[in-house]
Amino acid sequence: MASKAPRSESVLTPEFRVMFSYVWEGRERNGKLKYDLLAAFAPDADLAELKKAHGDLVQVVYPKGKPEWSKSPFKEPSAKQLAKWDGIEKDMVLINMSTQHRPKIMDQKKREIIEPDRFYSGCYARAVCHFYSYNKDGNEGISCGLDGLQLIRDGEHLRGEHPSAMFDAVEMPAVATPDVDDMF
Repeated sequence: MASKAPRSESVLTPEFRVMFSYVWEGRERNGKLKYDLLAAFAPDADLAELKKAHGDLVQVVYPKGKPEWSKSPFKEPSAKQLAKWDGIEKDMVLINMSTQHRPKIMDQKKREIIEPDRFYSGCYARAVCHFYSYNKDGNEGISCGLDGLQLIRDGEHLRGEHPSAMFDAVEMPAVATPDVDDMF
C-alpha cells in the first residue's frame, strides 16, 4: 500500500479575486477530473498563515532544505499575464487551488450556493485550503488543495460581460392554441 503524501493543516485564506473558476464543472487535467480556480491575492493581503502552512510542509518534505527546482504554489503574474488577463495587477500573489471533488461554496451567511451564476470568475471569495506534496512523472513540488469556498462579495465578471447584460428582453409573439375539438 502506497503511503499518503504529506499535507499541511487546513488554513482560511484572506479575501482574493476568483479567476479561471472551474468549480461548478471540473475539467480534465493529467487524466483526472479536477475542480479548480486561480486565487489572485491583492499585494497587501496578509498571507502569513498560508506561508507558514506551506513552510511547515516544506520542512517535512525537504528536511535538508527545499531544492531550487521544486515548484511553489505562490506565483507572481508574468508580463504576459499582466498584458492579457483582466483583473491582474503587478505584485499580486497567484495561487492555483484544486480538488478532485466539487467544493462546497457558501455565501456570506454560510448558506450553500447552488446557482453557478452566483460564484464566478471576478467575484471575491475566501477559501479553506491546504498544501500537499506531489512527485509524479518527473514533476515535484507542493500544491494547494481546495477544501471549501465562501463568497465575500460580487465583482466584475472577468470572462466578458455577464450574459444578462448582452441581451435585451424579447417579447414572444402569442402562440395560437389549437381548439381541442379540432384535433379529433
